[in-house]
Amino acid sequence: MSNRSIILCEGFDEVYILGYYLFKTNGWKRIAKNKKFSEYYSLPKVNPRNQLIEIYEKMEDRLAIWSVGGKDSFSKAIQGIKEINLNQPEYAINQIFIIQDRDSNEIKETLEEIRVTLDEIGIKLAELKNNTLNSWNFESEGENYTTNIIPIVLPFNEQGAIETILMRAISESSEEENYIVNEANKYIERFFIPEVKLNKYLKHQREILKARFSAVISVTNPDRSTATFNTLLMSHSWEEKEEIKKHFGLLNTLL
Repeated sequence: MSNRSIILCEGFDEVYILGYYLFKTNGWKRIAKNKKFSEYYSLPKVNPRNQLIEIYEKMEDRLAIWSVGGKDSFSKAIQGIKEINLNQPEYAINQIFIIQDRDSNEIKETLEEIRVTLDEIGIKLAELKNNTLNSWNFESEGENYTTNIIPIVLPFNEQGAIETILMRAISESSEEENYIVNEANKYIERFFIPEVKLNKYLKHQREILKARFSAVISVTNPDRSTATFNTLLMSHSWEEKEEIKKHFGLLNTLL
């Protein structure tokens, strides 16, 4: 019997990174765009302008890596998955991974936000643990079913986002990479210290973090600096980085 899993994430970068990582470490292969996740239903469009879904397969199993277009769109995606499971339980989604940046929050605060969102949708969980399998038990047509819900709120040990993890992974590769990351951070900081010098650009912390990461990627791969950003992202062997394994190792265990 085939298994169907979905990884929900915020942006396109996560789709590319996770797809690359799972291809390298676990044999998942991206399939043609005209092939569906399931022959019995389609995944809903929750944010048509900023949504990206890439489908992977491994033997008979299917995996969708789904960028919902920002954390505010998680609820619509989860609502769509719930309706699929209740209406098509024999072809239900077996696992839902929710990968979300903690930004300036504590992990427990972001977990509680996710739990409240699930509760409002009608998915009742007494407790939600990070980087851990949590079970949603539901009934459809008189039968009982279970879907696993696995939140991965990151980074685990500091505030930030996925770019924080990627930069730390690069910095831990060698002294030279560590120097590049530190200098890239200083370069971006010069736009703000001792006073803000920009009016149009880098107005939000999320944009500043992305700028720092982009600077690191451009320095470490200057010959490809004009390539599309997802091509630049693939310039590093992420599957070999301990920081990446620490945060996404559970995907290898459960998929």
